[in-house]
Amino acid sequence: MPNIDILILAILQGATEFLPVGPSGHLALVPQLYCWGPQAPGTALAALLGALMAVMIWFAPDLAGMLQGFLRVVRGKRDGRVRLIGLLLVAAIPYLVAAFLVELYAGDALRSPMVIGGALVVFGLLLYGADKLGLTVRRIEHMTFGQALAIGVLQCSAVVPGAGGTGVTMTIGRILGYERPETVRFAFLLSIPILIALAGYKGWLLFQTGGPVDWAQAGLAFGLSAVAALLAIAFMRYWVRRSGFLPFVVYRVALGAYLLYFFAIAGGPSC
Repeated sequence: MPNIDILILAILQGATEFLPVGPSGHLALVPQLYCWGPQAPGTALAALLGALMAVMIWFAPDLAGMLQGFLRVVRGKRDGRVRLIGLLLVAAIPYLVAAFLVELYAGDALRSPMVIGGALVVFGLLLYGADKLGLTVRRIEHMTFGQALAIGVLQCSAVVPGAGGTGVTMTIGRILGYERPETVRFAFLLSIPILIALAGYKGWLLFQTGGPVDWAQAGLAFGLSAVAALLAIAFMRYWVRRSGFLPFVVYRVALGAYLLYFFAIAGGPSC
């Protein structure tokens, strides 16, 4: 794969992973639009790991606090910080189960441009409605395990490319009345166990197949994805303290409408 392809896909992996625009939809769509071949598994895994490293660096204080709380609980002491671990696991497990089942039984069936375009529009409008109608009264420390489970169950819809896991989490968070910065923070923290599980699964598949890894390409993808992810996280946390999700909604609806027109009426690319 040419380095320009790696550059674009790695940046897309890092940036869209933490913006409510549907990362899996973009990653599935761009190669179809430009008639590229499939991305090498090792390179795709490296880009995923780059995004994971970025979010773990950004939230290192939170992770350190949760680890300290867990160790205190193991020693028989009480620590409220361990509760966040439970909330994240309760919210992550339903999505991971759904993602595994879809990967096992649906394969590429959901990665068509029409599905991606429709998901971009529908979930973009849901995000807009939730942001406009949702109250702003709750913070993460107010979250119950029932709410975390509801987020996890409803986030299963993010297995549809174009829906976007972080975007779905932000949508549900706003419906439940959580402040914008809090919904974004929880969505980013929730991405950590999800990305760890997905990276582990992709790594296991790569190990099973024994395919070759171009370490230069993988290193490039890792670095570009990490930088793009750090910039996306910084921008998103800055933006939601000052404004809402409308620019992302406009982007999603415009891109989704274009895809529906381009592939349904114009006939798509001439690959």
